[in-house]
Amino acid sequence: MAGAAEVSSFTLGVLVPGAEAGRLIGKQGSGLKQIRDMSQCKVQLGQTPDSQGNRRCDISGPTVEHMASAIHAIGTRLFDKAAQQERVQLSVAFPNGYVGRVIGKGGSTLKIISDQTGVEMKVLKDTVSDQGDRVGHLTGIPNQLGAAIRIALNAVNGSTPAPAPQMNNYQEYNSYRGQSGQGMQQGINNWRAQAGGNSTGPMGGPMGGPPGPMGAGLTQVRPASGTPGEVQIHMVIPSKFVGCILGKEGSQIKQLLSDTGCTHLSVSKKEAYGDADRRVIMIGGLPECTKAQEAVWQIYSDNAQQAGSEASLSCIMMVPVEKAGAVIGKEGSNLKQMREKFGLKVLLSKEVVEGFRPCTMSGANIDMLVEAEKQISEQISGTESPISGNGIKRPLEGLVPATAAYTQNAYGADPEAKRHKAMPAEQQIKLLVPAHCAGAIIGKQGSMLKSIRESTGARVEVQTAAQTPPEFDNARVVIIRGDFDVRQAALIKVLSAAFEESQANALLKMMVPRQVVGALIGKQGSNLKAIRENSGINVQVHKQELHGERLVEAQGQLDGILHAASLVMGSFEAATAPEYAQAVPTSSMALGME
Repeated sequence: MAGAAEVSSFTLGVLVPGAEAGRLIGKQGSGLKQIRDMSQCKVQLGQTPDSQGNRRCDISGPTVEHMASAIHAIGTRLFDKAAQQERVQLSVAFPNGYVGRVIGKGGSTLKIISDQTGVEMKVLKDTVSDQGDRVGHLTGIPNQLGAAIRIALNAVNGSTPAPAPQMNNYQEYNSYRGQSGQGMQQGINNWRAQAGGNSTGPMGGPMGGPPGPMGAGLTQVRPASGTPGEVQIHMVIPSKFVGCILGKEGSQIKQLLSDTGCTHLSVSKKEAYGDADRRVIMIGGLPECTKAQEAVWQIYSDNAQQAGSEASLSCIMMVPVEKAGAVIGKEGSNLKQMREKFGLKVLLSKEVVEGFRPCTMSGANIDMLVEAEKQISEQISGTESPISGNGIKRPLEGLVPATAAYTQNAYGADPEAKRHKAMPAEQQIKLLVPAHCAGAIIGKQGSMLKSIRESTGARVEVQTAAQTPPEFDNARVVIIRGDFDVRQAALIKVLSAAFEESQANALLKMMVPRQVVGALIGKQGSNLKAIRENSGINVQVHKQELHGERLVEAQGQLDGILHAASLVMGSFEAATAPEYAQAVPTSSMALGME
């Protein structure tokens, strides 16, 4: 497949049971329009059922990512919310020219799809559609169907990731220490020198033999998708603890994928050279990957403690090669500053893997590691046009003038107003939470509030009952300040803490300035409708204005509320930066929540 000619555009057919076509079409064609808008693909549903009673939905798009997005959107519409964690089946018609590479030599591509997404793909030998192309069945949870198609179509372009090769003792290696965070070796001699002349390699592999984990080049790095704000982080986990991350038949990691909102979450395959460490591979917006890291670290460290072992913290963040200079800084000043500020061992490899230079970080504190990743993400984004963790461009601080309603109003003055004289509207969120939930957000002696602030970097304030406007009886005001990505991370943590004990009846009440309400709702309600359809939550915008603001309100399952809150926040962010608004669609894909 390495020599396969690159495909300039892609086509697929999805065979939709006639009885389910209405789900795909939506009211007055809104479903098909949503799929087209989200994926930017041509999507056409046939009018006449085929001989099997299916209506064929033809999809064509310019890139693999466009096509994967379309399949993801179709899966979201065809399978209702109750089925989102169940294994479902989607039938796809592949052009005959794709089939050999989609299957791979000896079924290698199908195995990669299964290993990385949990989706079982079968391309049927003797089954063709009415148009004469080959039919395949994808069986898995709906939010991984797009990921499976991504791998399949990458194989058509000859870029399917290959299993780790067997290597001889004297090939050059690009290895990374899982426990110490020390980095790049270029062969056995350098490897021995960095290990201080010891008889073991940097990951405990015997000298003179194949290296320890990740020694034979960092395998299974995924090429960048081109999605703005996307990051890729690999967390190193000893092999003996991988089972607790995966769970029975992959149930744990599938749940983590759903809970965190990452676009991709998988465990690297076992390497060919023994009991090497493995990696949990996380791809998505920075807040989503941060949430995934914290969850994986909690599971790993808890299980290590129970086993009487000491958990070691090490992550590898992929830095686009063209952005490496910004991360290094003049004469290495940025790397040095990170080491001193966060107490981490930080090493940026000189080797290039799939267009990235891997940056290895290790230490003892997950919060400090996450802060270092945030700093690297900001350096990659640059100071001229920052990009949030979810892919939404945001203006520099001070670009949008502050409004009186958002700097000092009935909610009280900004306690940091002297230091932030021009705090722009988009730099903060106001939430209303039931008064009885305030204690859960604050925690015993302020422990939860402290944790939220330290883990996200946001400035979070729970106002007292006396500071709460009388119109909001039995509610408390929570104000979250900071850049977009830290505000979003804090928003998720605040709502999760508030409704941990009542997840089936969670609430979203967010105050937004009247100036942005029109953009939030969209032309003829299009944005609000998209938010509702993507989250499955009935989000309402109140007509009554209070102190220059309008209330956005929703109620439902906590997971749906968190999704809806992120979508509302994304629209709000775009609306406060008019120069970016038209480039930011209100969809789960745009917000990095595939």
